[in-house]
This record gives sequence, structure tokens and C-alpha cells, in this order.
Amino acid sequence: MGDADLCLSKIRELEARLRPENAKKMSADVVRQCRQKLQHACVAMVQAHTEAAVVNDVELLMWNKCFLTRRTELKAAYNSTHSKEAAEAYHGFLQSSIALYAALFRDIQLAGDVDLRTLVDPSLLHSSWRPSSTSLAPTDPAAACFVRSCTRCLIALGDLTRYCREVLKSPSSELKAAQRLYEDALHLCPDQGNAHNQLAVLATYEEQTFTAVYYYMRSVAVREPFGTALDNLNAMFVRNRKVVKRFLPNIECGRNRKRGGGNKKPRPLERGQEEEAFWAALIRLEDMLFTQDRGDMQSFKIFVLRVFSLLLSRNAFKEEDLNRIVVSLIFSIHSMGWKNRLSPRGEGVEGDAHLEPLQRLSPNFHIQSSMVGFMLELAAPILQRAARLVKEQSGEDARACRHL
Repeated sequence: MGDADLCLSKIRELEARLRPENAKKMSADVVRQCRQKLQHACVAMVQAHTEAAVVNDVELLMWNKCFLTRRTELKAAYNSTHSKEAAEAYHGFLQSSIALYAALFRDIQLAGDVDLRTLVDPSLLHSSWRPSSTSLAPTDPAAACFVRSCTRCLIALGDLTRYCREVLKSPSSELKAAQRLYEDALHLCPDQGNAHNQLAVLATYEEQTFTAVYYYMRSVAVREPFGTALDNLNAMFVRNRKVVKRFLPNIECGRNRKRGGGNKKPRPLERGQEEEAFWAALIRLEDMLFTQDRGDMQSFKIFVLRVFSLLLSRNAFKEEDLNRIVVSLIFSIHSMGWKNRLSPRGEGVEGDAHLEPLQRLSPNFHIQSSMVGFMLELAAPILQRAARLVKEQSGEDARACRHL
């Protein structure tokens, strides 16, 4: 039995002792000591046998058994009392856990000699590390296990930083720090859905429903989907259905006018409501596509196009909003063909279902064709506006040249 096997055997033994049926027979102090031993054993294996640790999900085991369980206990104690002592214990645990994962990240990066300078915040890297001719690029196959392990550390750091908001009075800085860590993890492993899922969770904190839907979609669509991303996406769709009901009279009114029927007009949306109604209608439209719930698609398409043009004329969208609208619609249309190939928990796609030819999508082809046309209509005002901006900029450049 090799050194890695011996480490893994010890970890499995400690894990077995911490199973609920065994842990309830031990005192709280013994359970805490067992967790500490398991943590030390996991850290030692990750540092000394990174590849074997990645293959056997040692970091995930450490996270669930040593950190997530303890965090749940301390959070429950804090929520029940809100005492200063409970807050200090919870916050102290989070800070010490952050220090451990930051050190583990640096040790792994140093051991693998992987050059991550262009992908993560340089302050995360080991202070003694210097790039050399033998340093590995993140895309080098030999660096794969180190990059994957570093990614898991960044996700853990982001989660721990995010949890700090639960005991801090001004958590906005913690959420921004967590976002940067998740984005760094995304740069390291863009084919994994975990970082996308965590960014979606952050968006829900700030009630940015469409941003959350977008990241959950990305978490499902990657090569390694996050385990609960599909459930999370469906939950966002269900939540949005309640929101969109408030705007149904305005949404359905557009189609009734087009048909020439119905004299009763709903109360016009106020200026502040138009943007909320647009996002709710767009998400509901994508919901219909993704879940194959046909509903009144035409009314939603008419409403989305009309309000989108209005908001675009007011400069209500950021560039990233426009990109996400297009990407999320492409995903929703495409998902009509492969969503049933996902497992119930969104754990993967059989084979390369997302790469199969369009012929396989024939049952929904007419709906997909209609939605492609809708996307082109949506893109038209964006392109027209871009053309105007280019023309205006060209005119300014020409005037500037004449004055030279």
C-alpha cells in the first residue's frame, strides 16, 4: 500500500467515525477532536498527493465533514441567541477557515509550480513563488489536478467569505470579495458549473433575478454541470411565475390590441415598473421554452420586444445585460432539444447531447425557428443603435482630423 493509499485509508476511517450513527455515541469534545484529525489528514493528503486527493474528492469530503457541518452548528447557535459570544465564535471559525484555505491554495500552487498570475488575484499566490522556465501553464495537462484543487479552494474561500455577511453589519464588501473569488475560480475551470452556481446565489442576495437565472443556466450548460443547478434554475422559474402575474394584464393587452379585440385597457405601467415587468416577462418566456410549457408565448414576445425597445432608447441596459439576454435565449431555445437528457439533479448529459445535429430537434423545430426570428427582432435595435454610435464616432474623428 502506497503513501497516498495509507492517507486515504486514515481519512476513510475518520469519516466513518463521524457518520451520524457513530457520532451520536461520542461526546461533543470527541467529535470535535475527530473532525480536527480528519481536517489535518485531508490537508496533508492534498498537499502531498494532490492528484490522488482530487480523484478521491478529498477536498469535498473535508469541506462537508469539517467545515460545512461545523458552520451549520455555529450558525444555528448564533441565530437562536444573537449573543455577542455566539457571533464571535461563528465569525472566528469563518476567519480561521479562510486562513486555512488561503494557505492551502498557496501550498498547492507552489507544489505544482503553476503560473496562475493572469487568472487569479496575485495576492492569493505564494509570496515565495517566482515563475521560471519549468513553471506549468494552467492549460498544461500536467497541471490539471493542481488547477482543479486550486479551483475548489477558491470556491471554499468564496463560500466562507459569503457566510461572513451573516454576522457582519455591513456585508456588501464581503459579497464583492466573494464574487471576485468565484470569478477567479471560473477563470481557472470554466468547464465546471460550481462557480457559475455560486455567482447565481450572490445575485439572489441582491434580488437580481435575471442575473441569477443567467448564471444557473451557465451552471447547467457547462461540461461538468453543478449538482443542484437544474433544481435551482427551476426554483427561480417558479418564483418568477408569481412575479409575472402582476403584469399579465399589460402583457396580454399587446396581443389583444394587435388582434383588434378587447376594449378594456389595463392601467399603464409606471416608469419604475417597466424594467421589472420586462425582466419578469423575459424570464417567463425562457421558462416556457426550457420547461416546454407553451403558455401564451406570442403575448410575451410582443411585450418583451416593445418594452425592450423602450428601455434601450433610455439607455437602461448595461453591455453585460445585453450579452446575457442573447446568451440566455440561445440556451433556452437549444435546451428544448436536450433538457430531457439531463439527470433529475442536472448532474450531466448523456454523451454529447448538446452537440448533436439539429435534425434531432425536429419535434420543436417550428417553435425554435419562431424564437430565432424573435431573437433577430430583439437584436435589430441593438445593431441599429451600435451603427448610429459608430457613425457619430466616425463624424467626431473626421472633425478632429480637420483641425489637425
